Amino acid sequence: MDFLGSPLVPLLISILLLVGWAAKRREIGSLGGVLVLRKFEVNDTVTPAVVIEGRPAGLMAWLLTILRLDTLTTLTVTEYQVLLRRASLSGESRYLVPSTKISSTHCGYSQPIWMLILGAIAVLVSLVAGAAAHQLSLVVGGGIVAGLLSVLYFFQRRIVLSIETVGGAWIGLSFKPSMIEHVPIDLTRALQAINRINRIVMARSMTVP
Repeated sequence: MDFLGSPLVPLLISILLLVGWAAKRREIGSLGGVLVLRKFEVNDTVTPAVVIEGRPAGLMAWLLTILRLDTLTTLTVTEYQVLLRRASLSGESRYLVPSTKISSTHCGYSQPIWMLILGAIAVLVSLVAGAAAHQLSLVVGGGIVAGLLSVLYFFQRRIVLSIETVGGAWIGLSFKPSMIEHVPIDLTRALQAINRINRIVMARSMTVP
């Protein structure tokens, strides 16, 4: 029995469908969808102080970027304001918040640990099935499934940076790195952006009566 005819094929398809469904749910529940990071700058002495730019995930969004069609989301922080700009083929929207109206800033990251759990389950199932059927291909298939899920786990890490206004509104970005636009980002750099915004807010609060 070859791998294509093994019982692991339906398991692999089911796992991949579950991964796509869960990723889609995360995009719906996030701040405007998970973006692929294209630019991340934090400047201590010049303006703008923070610039974060991303595009929607997927091959089509990448092709639109290559064609210079504006489908980008940009968060720009200056001494006086925070501007969140979302552009798409259907239009553009802007959210502007004066720095004096910022009440709190937040950042964090998340990774889909359930992918590693599914990978471990796939390995266990393949070992049991392979031992029962005396088929090495089952064990190899389980290892392939676990390897794919491990790779997806590391590339699905996303960082969220959000700002709460005095009125209780939220603006922010949820983004992840890309193999195409290789912009390094981790929680330490996100905290640098948060600290820079907080310094601006503190400075403005001291100058505005």
